Amino acid sequence: NWDIILDFMASMVKQYIIGPDDTRVAVVIFSNDATVYFTLDKYDTETEVIEAIRNMPYEGGTTNTGAALRLTASGW
Repeated sequence: NWDIILDFMASMVKQYIIGPDDTRVAVVIFSNDATVYFTLDKYDTETEVIEAIRNMPYEGGTTNTGAALRLTASGW
């Protein structure tokens, strides 16, 4: 299922123009805990974002959506 999620994320990124003056992308990984995988200012191109997504580690554990939402809402 992890590969399906990564494919979905990559397909979502492809729907937007990614760039410093366009759409920015950040990713929060969450399992038992939530972690900022990369911030909005990390990557400037679609290719960079998709490559980073493809290299995301699978952490296993639970699905702590609440922790991810709290982390995101905190502004990191």
